[in-house]
Amino acid sequence: DLVMCKSRMQAERFEGVGCAKVEVVGETRFDLPISEDHRQAARQLLASNDLQRRPVVCFASAIEGEDELLIQSMLYLQTRLAPSGQGSPFFVYVPRSPQRFDTVAALVGAAGLRLVRRSEHLDAALNPRKVIDWTEVDVLLGDSIGEMYFYLELSHLVVVGSSFGTRAVHNIIEPLAINKPVWTGPSVRGIEYPAIEALAAGVLHHARDADDLAQQLADVFSNPKAYQDLVNKTKNFNANHAGSVAKHQAVFLPWLQEQDSP
Repeated sequence: DLVMCKSRMQAERFEGVGCAKVEVVGETRFDLPISEDHRQAARQLLASNDLQRRPVVCFASAIEGEDELLIQSMLYLQTRLAPSGQGSPFFVYVPRSPQRFDTVAALVGAAGLRLVRRSEHLDAALNPRKVIDWTEVDVLLGDSIGEMYFYLELSHLVVVGSSFGTRAVHNIIEPLAINKPVWTGPSVRGIEYPAIEALAAGVLHHARDADDLAQQLADVFSNPKAYQDLVNKTKNFNANHAGSVAKHQAVFLPWLQEQDSP
């Protein structure tokens, strides 16, 4: 009787099988509340430790089988940014599953990257438990649950996991919603919307492998204007895709009243 779709592409599929009333109302996840406490804690950490002077990349929701590739991209990026004088890149690495926290910490350390763990070095309010010389740290391991906006806010660019294999890619809306340009691997399986729209808008980017990912990120960090253009595009993308809750209500409530009418 009524179909409400995320995108025009999906709407055309329902229309193609004979659905008469099809409306495009977008994705409600663009309207999810965002923890300002977590974002403010991230901004305080950046400001108090001069981390904002370093290029910061978040690897969000990385899954088993991707760690070696993503760690390799971190090492490549260190090498490629070293001659630029921008400062050593800082990485925020957030494994998808808590069962993998210890394994990932061991892999990162074995690669020669200097690591601190959120669980050991930050308190419940996300403040350092003790003074940390962040110039001696390459990676913050996000070994916690429910604090993704803290990790994303720390970052300039975000790489979303489960995208270098055959599984469904994880949520790209969270970083986009706070104006963070996003990279994935070759796959956008499972996130057709908003991936297709985000690719067209230039706020989502593909990388073939670790080397390609590092090169693309290095190119952005080496060009401040290109980075700001990406951020501006992301803000515009959010403005165009926000308001889905209101769109749902504007379609559904009048339709519901029509059904109740004699």
